[in-house]
Amino acid sequence: MKRLYSPVIATYLAILTLGISLFFQTFGLPSKHLSHLTPKGLPPSKITCLTIGSRGDVQPFIALGLGLQQDGHTVTIATHLEFKDMIEESGIAFKNIGGNPQELIKHCVEHGFFSLNFFIAGYTKFRGWINELLVTVPAACAGADVLIESPTAMMGIHVAESMKIPYFRAFTMPWTPTTEYPHPFTTTSPRLGMYHYRISYNVFNYLIWKGIESKVNKWREHKLKLKPTSFAKLRSAKIPILYNFSEQIIPKPHDWDEWTHVTGYWFRDQQHNTDDKKIEDSISPDLRSFLQKAKDDQKKVIYIGFGSVIFPNAQEVQRNIEEAVKKAGVCAVVSGGWSDMKAHEKDFESVGTASPSLEDSPLHFVGAVPHEWLFSQVDATLTHGGAGTTAASLRAGIPTFIKPFFGDQFFWAKRVEKMGVGSHVKNFEISELVRVITQATSNSEKIDNAKKIGEAIFQENGVRTAIMKLYQDMNHARRIMLLGLTHIARI
Repeated sequence: MKRLYSPVIATYLAILTLGISLFFQTFGLPSKHLSHLTPKGLPPSKITCLTIGSRGDVQPFIALGLGLQQDGHTVTIATHLEFKDMIEESGIAFKNIGGNPQELIKHCVEHGFFSLNFFIAGYTKFRGWINELLVTVPAACAGADVLIESPTAMMGIHVAESMKIPYFRAFTMPWTPTTEYPHPFTTTSPRLGMYHYRISYNVFNYLIWKGIESKVNKWREHKLKLKPTSFAKLRSAKIPILYNFSEQIIPKPHDWDEWTHVTGYWFRDQQHNTDDKKIEDSISPDLRSFLQKAKDDQKKVIYIGFGSVIFPNAQEVQRNIEEAVKKAGVCAVVSGGWSDMKAHEKDFESVGTASPSLEDSPLHFVGAVPHEWLFSQVDATLTHGGAGTTAASLRAGIPTFIKPFFGDQFFWAKRVEKMGVGSHVKNFEISELVRVITQATSNSEKIDNAKKIGEAIFQENGVRTAIMKLYQDMNHARRIMLLGLTHIARI
């Protein structure tokens, strides 16, 4: 009897082992079992990155895309038409998903982010764009083998499920619930306690979902041929996420799981694929002369720029900045901003033209200048606190002062203040600006702290770390989409 059953048992065990092996090849293993994967572990693939927002939301994906292309993959970035030239000039393919980032930013400034007015006015104003996304996102993702999406783009996760391809999220700010700090888009008071911090993430995401739930589920059913899903199912899916910020700035919270990675910032030059000569050639002689004159006169220089923010009172802000710079006894390179220039060309007449000589004015107005070059030439920055601009300033090792307007800008303002490398600027009153500019260019403690942080960030390679985490979690990401968002449970 023993001899009879031994071959049967052996055969059964062999089949069972093969079945288990094939199952895990299909559905993936926990990341600790996949640590041996290298770039060669993923065959050349078509990878689509999907994002919405400002220039600062797009630039990290360019850095990541260039790193992925070095590994032999083909990368496409799907976003607003506004960024087509910037993306294609970097050597990455572009697809348009519609939408106007300037309108989105203007809405955030005018209505106050996360306010009742914001949601009511936003639903009416952007309803057409949501409808557009339901058409453009599937088209932009067609043919992709892997999808990486900013969670604010919202529709990619459903498309990835319908295509049954690995899906990752990537973002510039915390989006995963934690008890260590509130959702960056909310204003939860520390006095409410750490559990209110965690709740803030669920409340924010729930409100966003409820605004699109009916429309998305009809779309899933009729266009994507998927069953309807729910907030609970979306929330419970263990989607791998790549956070492109540094642990020097935000250490990974203790309550984030193994699929949630803090990779470090994503900068283009981390892969040695920047054209230094092209950057040098793009710097105007007027700007070089201004910076050299300030250096010769032993004047500190501060960069002042507010990114994509559009001011309703641009002339008044400009006058206050000019007066404050003069009173502080420093020089300033002032950026009108890539969208600000278009909206307020009359307010910023000097932008894009030669500025007055240093004897006439301590300000020099500029258009688009690469931050990696410019921030290495100045002593401090005063900005809106966009994630990308803040990252560039911190990496440069200079004091980083932030006047936030909406969204995560308040979060970053609090972070730089807590770390002792900058401050949360309250308003554009001349007295406040004088205080800020003086402190930014002369406070030795903040200068030393900023230098140490910058040196640590410079040693990181966020792009390479993110790519290795992507390879590591690929099977898990595939498994989530194969199981589907209508049946998913916590895994």
